[in-house]
Amino acid sequence: EQLTPTQVVVRVGAAAVSLWVDEVGDVVELDAGACERVPGTLSRMNRELLRGVYRQNQQLLLELDLPRVLGAVMT
Repeated sequence: EQLTPTQVVVRVGAAAVSLWVDEVGDVVELDAGACERVPGTLSRMNRELLRGVYRQNQQLLLELDLPRVLGAVMT
């Protein structure tokens, strides 16, 4: 099965940035107080690009640090 990329627009500070993603699943609201530290078992690069993790329905949701990700991609 071939995926059709989807465009997602996010705001980073005052800028709007367009991202191409493979798929958009559910859109969920998360309680900021439920954010956990990024596990030390991840590679250093992955830890640096994440802000935190959330546990939801026996899954981990990873929160990207978008300014850092975009900085890494654009340099």
